[in-house]
Amino acid sequence: PDVVVRNYIPGDSIKHISWKLSAREQELKVRKIVGEEKQGIVLIGDTKRYMKDMQEYLPLESKLLEVMASLGMYLAENGMAYDTYLRENQIKSIRVENLSGYQAYYDMLAKVRFNQAESFAITMRELMDRALLWQSKIVFGVLHEIDDEIMSMVIKLSDAGVIVVLYVVSEEVCDRYMGQGNE
Repeated sequence: PDVVVRNYIPGDSIKHISWKLSAREQELKVRKIVGEEKQGIVLIGDTKRYMKDMQEYLPLESKLLEVMASLGMYLAENGMAYDTYLRENQIKSIRVENLSGYQAYYDMLAKVRFNQAESFAITMRELMDRALLWQSKIVFGVLHEIDDEIMSMVIKLSDAGVIVVLYVVSEEVCDRYMGQGNE
C-alpha cells in the first residue's frame, strides 16, 4: 500500500510493472519512480496541405515553418536539445543537440513537402504508439488545425505528466480548445 502506482502507459519499462498488483486488479500497474524527472523536448510539425489554391496554402505553410524555425532556434540558443518529427509519407526525424546542429534542422525544414494525404493526428498517434513521446518532459506541436482526436491524445499525454503546447497556425479561431490541458 505504500508503493505509488499508476496505470501502465505504452512505452513504460516492464521493469517497473507491479506484477502482484496487476494480477490482483486485472490491469497493468506501474510503480512510479519518485524523484525521477522526465527528460527531453519534442517538436512535431504538421505537413498536411489544407487548401488547394497556392495563394491560400503558401502563406499558411510558410508561417508554420517560420514558427518551427523560431522555436528550434530559441531552444538551440538556450542549450536545450530537442527531437523534431515530421511526416512525409513516413516519419522523418532530426535531433538538435546545440546551436551548431541547428543548420541541419533548418535545412530539413527548407525541404519539407506538404501533402493533402498527411495528418498531424496520424503523426502524433504513430509517435505515441512508438513510445517516442511518453518519456518527454515537453512536447510542442505546430499545426494548422486542431480537433477532438488531437485533444484526446494531448489529454492522454498530460495525464502521463507530459507538458503539451500546441501552436495552431491558422486563419481560424480555435476558442473551443484554448486554455485546455495542464499548466
